[in-house]
Amino acid sequence: PRRGDSVEAGGWRFEVVSADRRRVKRLRVSST
Repeated sequence: PRRGDSVEAGGWRFEVVSADRRRVKRLRVSST
C-alpha cells in the first residue's frame, strides 16, 4: 500500500504513515 492509504481488516484499521509500508498505524474500528 502507498503512503496515506488505509485498510480495514479484522475490525482494525491500518493506516500507512510512512513510505515504508512496514510502518503502519493501527486504529481500533468500532464494529457495527
